[in-house]
Amino acid sequence: MSQGDSRRVSLLTENLLNQVVTHWKKLLAENEFLSAPLLVAKQLKYYRKNNRNFTQGKNNNSQKVLSPPTERSLLAEAEYLLLRIYLHCPKYRQDVKSAMEARDLQFSLSHNRFLWKQIIDVENMSEYQITDSDDLISKLQDSYLDAPDKLSEVEHLFHLDEKAKRNLLRAPLEIRSAIAAIELIMCKKRRSAVLSMWQNTDLSTDYELAKKYQEKLYSESEWIKELERLRITTIYDLIQVPLGELNN
Repeated sequence: MSQGDSRRVSLLTENLLNQVVTHWKKLLAENEFLSAPLLVAKQLKYYRKNNRNFTQGKNNNSQKVLSPPTERSLLAEAEYLLLRIYLHCPKYRQDVKSAMEARDLQFSLSHNRFLWKQIIDVENMSEYQITDSDDLISKLQDSYLDAPDKLSEVEHLFHLDEKAKRNLLRAPLEIRSAIAAIELIMCKKRRSAVLSMWQNTDLSTDYELAKKYQEKLYSESEWIKELERLRITTIYDLIQVPLGELNN
């Protein structure tokens, strides 16, 4: 690559990255789900993956910008995390159950909900308490023999790569974050519904009703702020919660 080509690539790269940062800053200002550093990291990862030809000097004038994570993808990620912890961290199984019951949460995605039902059924039918991860997973795989199509959607949860293992080393923080993420999605839906009702209320005839909607909007917005805080792992959290081990 000539010096002139290198310069053009550098300028185009800088321009693209500036667009990326501006795009995600806008999303963050609109109270999107992820923190700014994670948003930018995801975007840069996407850029590196999808622009190899561009960085190698080939003519590629397209400037792709990754769409923000969808509500479904965020929900799936949080639900997968809770299920992984339950499957691979027996010590924290009751914590997962207690956290979901405390916030009155259920698994929303059908394949995750089916897996959760299979887990409960397998545990209830067992003649002994299942405290070994491999034992539980083996029984679950057997329970899917009559529904192989459903197994393919959740089988990836039965295995841990190195990244997944690292994510589970501080299971209490991951449980808190996942629960907050799931509730955050629900809370934003409630706020949107209340906002719509408030906007369609005639203040001249239904002032008290409008006032109730306004109070509800405020309480939902304040709880959203708290859930955003609970989702984020701080340095203080890392100090307070030491690294654990994936022991059966």
